[in-house]
Amino acid sequence: MKVQYVKLLLLVLLNKGASEKDPCSNHKLLPKAEYRGKQCLLYDVGSATCDRGLDSGWYAVKQNNKYVEMPTSCPPPFSCDTAAPIWLNGSNPNSTEGIVERQLCVRGIYDDECCKSTVSAKMKNCGAFYVYYLAYTDTCDYAYCFGNDKCPATAYTNYTMTPSTVLSPSDPCRSAVPLYKAGLRGTYCPVYDVGKPICDRLLSVGWYSVKVNGKNVDMPNACINAGTCGTSASIWLDGNEKCIFPKVEVSDNSSKMTGIYAGIGVVIFLLVLIILLLTIKFWNRCNGRGLKVENEKIGQRNFTASPPPPYKE
Repeated sequence: MKVQYVKLLLLVLLNKGASEKDPCSNHKLLPKAEYRGKQCLLYDVGSATCDRGLDSGWYAVKQNNKYVEMPTSCPPPFSCDTAAPIWLNGSNPNSTEGIVERQLCVRGIYDDECCKSTVSAKMKNCGAFYVYYLAYTDTCDYAYCFGNDKCPATAYTNYTMTPSTVLSPSDPCRSAVPLYKAGLRGTYCPVYDVGKPICDRLLSVGWYSVKVNGKNVDMPNACINAGTCGTSASIWLDGNEKCIFPKVEVSDNSSKMTGIYAGIGVVIFLLVLIILLLTIKFWNRCNGRGLKVENEKIGQRNFTASPPPPYKE
């Protein structure tokens, strides 16, 4: 009887240990799940979801009380309430595979950047749902994408912009102050070059002038590319200033150097052409002189021949 009791106790302990290791019964629910759908666009929310502070571990994901899975197709730019949605580049595992490792793609801000970079993650099919081992991301705004839902209805009312209609009593041409981070607001300044996107949520309402490299720049009056001006949601109304980064300066210098090289090429071409013309002229001159001398020699041979012997009877 004691032997059977010991066996039963060991079996219970083994089952308990196995269940503690099995992520299907040992996981957490992913936070902000309702904002992670492919149809939840960042500019609908205003505040991006970021998994930089996520505790690494096993997660299941629920939206509207239903389990959802990580999408296996490229999400739109700025979807899943983030600037860089992370999606599954492959298929979710079946119930017989156990724990598998799959490649995840980080979606960029341009149309051709479906898989700008990759990471790997473990996952398991638990029958009624999937669990994923998700590590915290290296930077913001990167976040894992799940499901296909739109943002929750409350998200649309939390972010509003109410421009002030109160003007400064003084002339704004005199009272305007320089706008901060002006060098990062150009239409050729992508948000991923900035590191941390510019946010004007705390900007004091007032009159501003904008200078880049000592020159006044205007607000663009045509539609600009997504993810430019150093932010994920650009506001536009004719400046096209680039970021003040070494990388951009290199491209500027490259264009300058291209112009210099083109000028040098033209000068070299003209010099070669002049030398060629002078060479042809000199050759013709020398060749003509040689022919003249040769003709003179021929004439001398013809007219200085020995006279015939005197006549004898």
